[in-house]
Amino acid sequence: MNEAIEILAQTSMAGVDNPGYGIGKMRGPGDGADSDRFALFPISDQPVMSAGQEAYIELPPMKNPRIGLLIPPLTMALWAWDRLGLEMGEAAVVSGGQPYTRLLTYCASLRGALPVIELGSRSTTETDTGFHYLSIDDPDSALRTLTEQIADKPGVCMVDLSGEAKIMDLFFAAMPRFGRLMLSSISSEPLTVDFYNHIHRTGARIEAGKIMPQLVFDPAWRDELTPVRLRATRLVDCPAIAEKLQSLVPIKI
Repeated sequence: MNEAIEILAQTSMAGVDNPGYGIGKMRGPGDGADSDRFALFPISDQPVMSAGQEAYIELPPMKNPRIGLLIPPLTMALWAWDRLGLEMGEAAVVSGGQPYTRLLTYCASLRGALPVIELGSRSTTETDTGFHYLSIDDPDSALRTLTEQIADKPGVCMVDLSGEAKIMDLFFAAMPRFGRLMLSSISSEPLTVDFYNHIHRTGARIEAGKIMPQLVFDPAWRDELTPVRLRATRLVDCPAIAEKLQSLVPIKI
């Protein structure tokens, strides 16, 4: 049975491999004008759309339904660390290159990672999100600093959002044995031979998967992502966490 969905808000982010999605009020049989049923759905150019159950995600009652727009990107950020098995007290390293970089670092902090490090191209700072920013303008210096910061940690998880071969080489050069790495860039440069040499040297576990919010609507991903999405839904319904997420995710609520 199809449901009518009155569209309230949609998002589409420039520069992101993401066709967009939206949130709307559901109008099914028996729903009155004051219905409080809301759903997430893939982007549409119609003010009211009709969708079968497989095409939308119904949300539980929320204090502010528009906050539901944060659920898909948060789901994917949580999923990335789940996939790598990040545990409390382990180091987490993220390379810049996507609008979701700060979201990844924040989710690592929520999981108790210490330290949480972002690699990028500006001066080294420590931000109010609780993570360290490490400039890669001087690769040799960055490698020394990164190696020192993660050397004594019980485990290391890294997410590459840059797709740059030099970043992956830096990751592997600093990575201790049996580290975990997710390749998650939208596009990537050709890998160097050092990439394969480092894999054999470190015994690293490699995962691959893009941080693409629209995957929450993909039937092929439903089974894997649904438990993570339910956690994300509970998190965004917390006002303090929702406020923080709005400063980290490049969408307007």
